[in-house]
Amino acid sequence: MGTNLARRLSLVFALSVLVGMIWIASGVLGLGGATPIGSTELIAKVNEDEISRVSFDTYAAVLTDPNGVLRTSRDQVLLSLVNQRLVAREAKRLGVVIADSEIEEALEEWRKLDIAPSSLARSGGIDGLRNRIRGFLELSRVKAIVVGDIVVDDIQVRDEHSSDLTLRTLPLDQEVATTIRMRVTQRETERRWSTWLSHQRECSTITVYDRTFSLASSSPRPGCH
Repeated sequence: MGTNLARRLSLVFALSVLVGMIWIASGVLGLGGATPIGSTELIAKVNEDEISRVSFDTYAAVLTDPNGVLRTSRDQVLLSLVNQRLVAREAKRLGVVIADSEIEEALEEWRKLDIAPSSLARSGGIDGLRNRIRGFLELSRVKAIVVGDIVVDDIQVRDEHSSDLTLRTLPLDQEVATTIRMRVTQRETERRWSTWLSHQRECSTITVYDRTFSLASSSPRPGCH
């Protein structure tokens, strides 16, 4: 029961993000089918994995609001693509496999949502949606393995309660304690994940061909395994 619920929740989360991506992309790109933006020019390489102008422009478009304004910097877009390549490599190393049945289960959930057919076409069709779902589920598996179990003890709960100006006005009952544990767990999860990504970048060969980006090329630092 618990495993099925966790899987369902992960699917719902992935689909909610995907729907947002499809909505944004369809409003910004105005493309028919999966016509790519940009060219096959290489922007960067992460170890042996390439980042092309096509992948950069497409991902940047997804992160662009309906007014055509990029929600983040170009450098952050490139950094996100670098991180994606590192996660994909780790998934392969760990032997993470997303079963076709999981993809189909997610698609069944997606079909229950009220999404215009044109939005599906602009997202690359059903195959494009399958690939995106697979990517999100792969990321969640790798992140769970990398982060590991996080246990928030009573001392941490009390410390968090006393240090938060809002929480300390409330009695430290079970509901407040649960909220604190969720908050601390989320914060520690993101800290561990960010640390892991930084370590992976430091231990990788990153070559940036487009010098309009501030991200510099780098070699593995000494001591990396």
